[in-house]
Amino acid sequence: MAKVNNLSFQDALFPTRPPNSCYINNVIYPQENYSRYTFALCFYAMAFIHTENHDGRIRADKKTHEVVFKETSSIQPGSRLSGDVSHETISSLNDMCRNLSIPGDLCSGLKTCLKMASDCCQSQLAESTNIAEGFCPSTWDGVACFHTHSNNSEASVPCPDSFILRHGNVTKQCYQNGLWNERTFYQNCVQIAYQHHEILHTVGNVCKIITISAVIPACLIMLYFRALRQQQRIRIHLGLLLASLMVAVSTGLWSFLVHRSILWGERPFVTERNPVWCRLIHLSEKFSFMALFMWMFIEFYHLHRLLMNSFSAPQSVRCYYIYGFGFPLVLTVIYGTIRATDKKLSERCMENFSLLHWIYNGPNIVTLALNVILMIRIVNVLLRQLVPLPNEPSSFRRAVRAVMILMPSLGVQYVLFMWTRPEGYSVLRTVHDVLKEILCSLHGALIAFVFCYLNREVRSILKIPCLYLRRRLTRRSFTTSSCTQRGPETNCSLKERRGGREKSHRLDAEPANGKLDETWVPLNQAPSPKISSKHGGNGYSCELEGRPNGDNFLNDTEVTEVDPEGQDLPVYCCVDADHCVTEPVTKPVTEPVTEPVIEPVTEPVTEPVTEPAVWGYLNKFTNNFTDQEKYKYFPVFPNRSKQVCKDSCDGSDIMCQPRRLPQWEKLMSSPKVHFKPFLSDGQYIFPWERDYLKFPPLVDSKTLPELALSTFNMAGGNGKEVGCDVGQRLTGRLDVRDGYGRRRHDGMDEVRIWIVDTANTSQRAVGQVEDFRNGSYGLEITCLWPGTLAELRVAVSYPREFIRAVIDQVNRGVTRYTAGLFTSKRSQEVTVCHPSPILSGRDCLCNFTSFNTREYYCGKPLDRRLNCSHWMATYLLPLPRPYKVTRAERLLIIQIPGPVSKRTLKTKLLIRTFTRGHLPSVPKCSCTSAKITWDMTKRPQGFWNSRGEWESLQCQTSRFPGQGFPECLRNAQIYIIGDSNANRMFGQFIQETNSIKTMDGSWPGQAEAANRVWNITVKFRPHEYPLFLKKNWTPLLRYGSVEHIIDGVPSRGRQLVVLHYYLHLTPFHLSVARSRMEAAARAISRLLTRNPEARVALRGPHVTSRDWDINHTVGGDALGKHFADIISAAFAQLKDRVVFLDGWEMTTALENAEFHPDNRVPREMILMFMSFICKQ
Repeated sequence: MAKVNNLSFQDALFPTRPPNSCYINNVIYPQENYSRYTFALCFYAMAFIHTENHDGRIRADKKTHEVVFKETSSIQPGSRLSGDVSHETISSLNDMCRNLSIPGDLCSGLKTCLKMASDCCQSQLAESTNIAEGFCPSTWDGVACFHTHSNNSEASVPCPDSFILRHGNVTKQCYQNGLWNERTFYQNCVQIAYQHHEILHTVGNVCKIITISAVIPACLIMLYFRALRQQQRIRIHLGLLLASLMVAVSTGLWSFLVHRSILWGERPFVTERNPVWCRLIHLSEKFSFMALFMWMFIEFYHLHRLLMNSFSAPQSVRCYYIYGFGFPLVLTVIYGTIRATDKKLSERCMENFSLLHWIYNGPNIVTLALNVILMIRIVNVLLRQLVPLPNEPSSFRRAVRAVMILMPSLGVQYVLFMWTRPEGYSVLRTVHDVLKEILCSLHGALIAFVFCYLNREVRSILKIPCLYLRRRLTRRSFTTSSCTQRGPETNCSLKERRGGREKSHRLDAEPANGKLDETWVPLNQAPSPKISSKHGGNGYSCELEGRPNGDNFLNDTEVTEVDPEGQDLPVYCCVDADHCVTEPVTKPVTEPVTEPVIEPVTEPVTEPVTEPAVWGYLNKFTNNFTDQEKYKYFPVFPNRSKQVCKDSCDGSDIMCQPRRLPQWEKLMSSPKVHFKPFLSDGQYIFPWERDYLKFPPLVDSKTLPELALSTFNMAGGNGKEVGCDVGQRLTGRLDVRDGYGRRRHDGMDEVRIWIVDTANTSQRAVGQVEDFRNGSYGLEITCLWPGTLAELRVAVSYPREFIRAVIDQVNRGVTRYTAGLFTSKRSQEVTVCHPSPILSGRDCLCNFTSFNTREYYCGKPLDRRLNCSHWMATYLLPLPRPYKVTRAERLLIIQIPGPVSKRTLKTKLLIRTFTRGHLPSVPKCSCTSAKITWDMTKRPQGFWNSRGEWESLQCQTSRFPGQGFPECLRNAQIYIIGDSNANRMFGQFIQETNSIKTMDGSWPGQAEAANRVWNITVKFRPHEYPLFLKKNWTPLLRYGSVEHIIDGVPSRGRQLVVLHYYLHLTPFHLSVARSRMEAAARAISRLLTRNPEARVALRGPHVTSRDWDINHTVGGDALGKHFADIISAAFAQLKDRVVFLDGWEMTTALENAEFHPDNRVPREMILMFMSFICKQ
């Protein structure tokens, strides 16, 4: 066979095509040359398309059939590249692309182009070698293949897949002489590509702007409101929002500054110039995406941890932020450093294809996979472990809803679009790419809406400034009142001024038709009130006289205040709980500040037993305190389920309207909610309540303690350092001043003092505080660690005004409420439940004292098809807002939660302990009486040493090395009774005794574990209602009260009991706690009498400053010391036989803020208890 050179059809004048040759644009090439030159043409075309090779830095040499690279190329300058369209070359393209750092799109397009060129030549070889007259022969133009076509016409073929992504037409002209036009027209394909990318560019930018506009306000909201930013889950949401914001900004900058120049043809392209800022944008984009994926994983991990390990110590948010931003930052620095140090890899704004992309793509894929696994486990919990109740959605519906909420955290859009992509430029691919762009670009906006704007807690916080703004905007329309005294009668009138009209109404007489002509104030049978105002401090207070029980209060939404600009504002005087009248007043100039006068009530308040308020035996603000406690009457309260009450509902009472859970949740979060007071104004049960309530409500925030203006002095010091010997006591004084710099003269603030070793912060101890009741506090610290330097810290944990607000809110009925589900086959209804029978919204009550074996009540269902026996489950309702408080009190309640360090005085005083002296020796705990543990008047009782262990100053405790712990508890049966903190002690006992769970019940269910080798059994039992469980319906707990459980402890054998009551009782009036503590003390007394081998420990309260949602006055540790006093009084006769585990001092030294303290606390408590019952 003759060898044929490359000849044009016209020059060769061959009537036939030589065998084993193919056409490329009217030129006949032998198959070998065709294969090599086609490789060069395809490489050149793909480089032009995918790498913006518009300056000719890559060209196809017609003579040598090679790809020639100029010196400006990132590949070796002046190098040449040759190849062919053989199967071996196509299969090895991936290796070649990696070696030459060729972008993936170019490599993929080159593979497609070479395959099409090979197929085109094969089709030419299959055709006849004779060229028919009047036809143009089949040919390859370098990108597309044109088959035999009639002359003097235009041929068209679809746009090649290697070039553009949509089905369009490529055209080429066949002339009269049978020659093809050298130029092929790709305008349609190019236009389609331009339109496609322009659509994506526009859609992406709009979505990114929406995301940035949604995320920034969400971040500001979470950062601005203290009640939000101090919550762990909100701070985790904030991290995810910040990551999504960085993604939107970095991708937006890349699209606007880099991609736009390519799309609009601004030559030279930014990627060709390769400026430093372009590379930085690339790195910031990679960092942002890694941070986003990491925070999505943190969201799932945190939720999974809460579900699976409810009682483990909470993970520090600081650690989450280190993982979420630190880990991506390290990988980005490694990736950027490698790229920057290599000239090839740093070209084209670091967008060249490289295996280095796996540095960030690998962790992203792993986190997506882990998110899917965690979501499956979470959904499994919803489907299997949480049993649905009749009025709840089915397990399937609940799981579907949870999955939909979790989707923003999962990053499902990245999973869906990771591999699926239609081939070619088609409508389907355009829809695919637009949908991907929308979902990915709006990811941050979706997160902001789910976790912020649609978050019920965030919305409830935002309503507070909205209500204030609405009041400010509506002050142009106001109502005035005036009252005159004529003998024994009081004449009051109201005037409404709206625009230019004014209406007057009298309040002292009822109109002839029995109704008021306007809906102002409903008239009662009681004498008409006299409305007056008194100036006090920087605000005004209202007094209402002539009402039964002497009710004085401020309305929840219309509060007394003074305009910050100094203008006089109207005083809102409330006639009853729902109606207020306003009285514009002028500040008096010479009138002295007066406080409300509290007059003694001589007649007891008595009401029928069939009414909710049955307390006629309560103490008043008098000097005659009688020990008649309200809690004693709980058991004798009648069963309101019988027809002794009005079994109906007043439709006008908003508290009576809810019958379903969403209605109760909405009502509890609403400012319209109102409660029946637990105690009337002027009533109290404990003497310390009287001491706080005698002060008026806070109206001026500047009268609160101001630590920056307060002074601290230590005897024997120079203001910077004071020295002492080991065991020596140092004394000092704290003088608290308010925001005006004036000394506070009444005291009663809760002040805490502790020291922290500067070299080893594990060493901590608390000091003694004495309140002089004149604004000064005596402080005493013991020097404990020889040769060290310790920092002294003093904090005003709670000002007197806040403690007063806590007591006042409880007395007004603002506590923690639980929803009760009543269901039968024919009907279901939700009512509210509480440990006292003072319930709003229901006249009839269900008395579940016999079921609970301690006092517990629920509103009786209004549906007559339901009765009290249909009670099935409980649900934790949202916290109510601060109720009937002044503006200053509301602000204080919002600002008070958080770490105690925010309320700590910066003393800058260091205590240097010399090596002289020693601590007094103490006996072993097993050789002394448990009574020493009850002495809470002397501090410190112990301290945290350098190993993070608690060293008692009362007696020597043992560490029980080796098998000492299980040996100590040989043949023992241990009962842990209480709340979730008791449950954590149960877990600690299991760990120390090497026991295995035999009843794997999760909180709040009962659980058991055993060690068969040492014959040890550990049992956990929750205490009775009230129990605040998770926000899902929980079936009834039928374990009975603490006294019922203790009475069931065997009368023989070695029985150990650990009891803990605390955070589930502090939201209520502490008379509820006293009732239960005394009942438990009686049960323990009976146990110790019938079983002399039994040993009992009682865990006391601990400090916790974590926020209870939006109302910190409900629960918490503000009354923790009074709770401890109640415990001490209840166990007064058992102190020599019951070990008191004092967590207050341990957690004060640790500056604890969480509901569940550090694991060291329960462990040290257990070791203290074991040291009393085991000889070492």
